[in-house]
Formats: sequence, structure tokens, C-alpha cells
Amino acid sequence: MGYNYSTKAAVGLLAVSLGIMLALAAWIVHRAFYVPHIGGRADAIVVPSGPSREVARALDCAAELFEQGMAPKVVVFAPLRAAEAAGIPPSSTVSVSASHPGGTYGEARTIERVFRNQDWQEAILVTYPLHLLRTAATFSSKGIAVQQASWRLAAKLSAVQVVVSEGLKKTCMEHGLAPDGKVRVISGGFDARQFAKLPTRSQARATLGLPINGVVVGTVSCMKPGKRVGDFVEVCKQVRSTIPNMTAVVVGDGELRQEIQRQIDREGLEESVRLLGWRRDVPAIMAAMDVFVLMSAHEGLGLVVLEAMAAGVPVVSTRVDGCTEIIKETKAGVLIGRGDTEEGAAAVVRLLADRRRLQRMSERARKGIARWNFNAMCERYKEVYWEVCNADG
Repeated sequence: MGYNYSTKAAVGLLAVSLGIMLALAAWIVHRAFYVPHIGGRADAIVVPSGPSREVARALDCAAELFEQGMAPKVVVFAPLRAAEAAGIPPSSTVSVSASHPGGTYGEARTIERVFRNQDWQEAILVTYPLHLLRTAATFSSKGIAVQQASWRLAAKLSAVQVVVSEGLKKTCMEHGLAPDGKVRVISGGFDARQFAKLPTRSQARATLGLPINGVVVGTVSCMKPGKRVGDFVEVCKQVRSTIPNMTAVVVGDGELRQEIQRQIDREGLEESVRLLGWRRDVPAIMAAMDVFVLMSAHEGLGLVVLEAMAAGVPVVSTRVDGCTEIIKETKAGVLIGRGDTEEGAAAVVRLLADRRRLQRMSERARKGIARWNFNAMCERYKEVYWEVCNADG
């Protein structure tokens, strides 16, 4: 019996590998195509750099999309005359060059700067096949909404697609990235044993040099656009106006660190908001917090929310995919609108003003995370693997 399962699994993997190779081979010979953005009209069409022939094809495609009214501007890593030759008016073209080294990474940093300066959020990415995966993935990591064609390809090749939350499943289905019959939800899991023996709040604060009797609000996040750490700083500014003895800690680092530090200095929060950088003692740091705040624009699951709850810390989180499910099920936090710093600050202040409610949430937090168990997650993946292996009967 074991031999049959192993054989089927090996055959299945071989078939998938051959399918991917054939699909990529066909994909590479395609002409330029675009990655549709999420939503209606985009803010701009982006044409990355590349071989002149491929860029010319991409510009033709961009011109067609521009004529269809898909976006009011076209951003190109090419001379204006090249865009004009494709039929894109100079007045609607933004010609740029990568201001940072590193190929696709440098372009992404440049696009990030252009989009931030223009207050743009969504792009239609026009590119050529070999450049697509790196470019789309890098641009989307910069907070520019780009729907990756690779997801659609994966949907066609896969027997089953796994997502980490019902919210993420809904999002994928809404945008045609995951056929309903193929999707399986397997909630992410983590090992809560590292939270079993935490220091007391006083001990944790003493180790970090935080006021023992004050109020501590914290977050753990990579400093990149989609995580909205700047929104967290703004929330802290508003909370401090009501609770002057509040101290905030940010665990994490990233490309926006200098920008975040400038925001802290500009708002006069140098003594109130501390940037701790990357740390290996996150559970102990969480033990020092009264409230954990997550202001992300998107989260598939929000594992850090579960970790905060494992430390017994109530959570204020934006209403995004998995975080919404976690907080609704555990009743150990408060949900707020994305980007709504006023609502976030008000939620934190209300929690801190009601210590009994805060304590009840803390107790529910520790008890409510049992479903997100690492071993249970592994068992569920095993079930899905056997489902796929036995699909042919």
C-alpha cells in the first residue's frame, strides 16, 4: 500500500513538473502582455526596461490600454520619443530611469518613489515574459497593487490550491485567481511553546528599559509600505495626546526605517516611540505590552496577531483577511478600518481606559488561539496531499 502511494506521488510530481516546464516554454515565446490590476481604472500603466524589441512590444500594448482609458498616465523606463512612437502622448508619459542599482529591484524602488510622490496606488504592469515574475512580485511588495499572472497559471496547473484564511480565499476568488472547487483553506499554525514561559510585565519592561508603571503599546512589522508602520506612529501620536505616559515600541526594520524615524522626529515623539529593530526575543517584548496594534493594508493570515494573543496581549487590527477571522473568533481584540488612524487611536484609548475589559480580552486571547496549532496545520496538509494522490481513484 505504501509503495502505491509513493509511486502515485512520484508520478504526480513528475507530471506537475513537466506541465510547468511546458507551460513556461509556451509562455516565453508569447509576445508582451499585461498584468491586470485589481479593481477598475488604474493610476498608471508601467512599462519596465528590457530588450529594445520587447520594450517596443510592451509600449504598443501600453498604448492600446491607454487608448482604452485604463489609466491616465504611462510610466516608462525608455525615452519619451519611444513612447510617442507607440502612440502615447508625451503629456501623459512619465519617463524615468532606475535611481537605485540592482536591476528589477532598482526599478521597483524608482516606481515606489514615483507612486508615492503622485499618491498613486494601483498599476497595470506591461512586461515581457521572462521579466514578469520578478517584476510583478517586486512591484507588489512595494505596495503597488498588481495582480500577478503567475497566480492564474498556477490555478490552471494545480489540482488543489491552499490559502491560509477564508478571507484570502474570498479575495482570490473575487479576482479570478482561484477556482472555488480547487481551493482548500488551511489556517496557518505556530508553535506556542515559546510563549509558555514569559517574563512578567514588570520584568519585560525592566529589561527593555521601559517605564514599569506606564502604558506600553507595540507592533511587530517589517517596515515596508503595505505594513503601514507610519499609520502606527500616527496612532501613537493621537493616543499620547490623551495618555501622556504612553510609550510605544516597534519591532522590525526595513526600507522605510529612515522615513519612519523622520516622522517620529517631526512629530516630537523621540521619547515616546522606540524603534527596536529586528529582535530574537519577540515573545518577551510582547509580554511588556498592554495593547498590540497592527495597521497593515493586507495580511493573508496575520501570524503576528496570534503571537500577540499567545502572549496574552489584546489586539487592535485593521479589518484585513485573516486578522478579521482571528479577532471575530477569539473576541480578543478590536477591528478598525484600513488607514483609519483616528479609529485606531480611539480603540486603543478605550481599551486602556477599561482595565476589566482588557483583562477579559487577555484571558480570551490565550485560550482562543488553540485552533491555530502547528501540528494541526501539518495534519491538514497531509490530508490534502493524500487527497491529490488519490484523486485518480
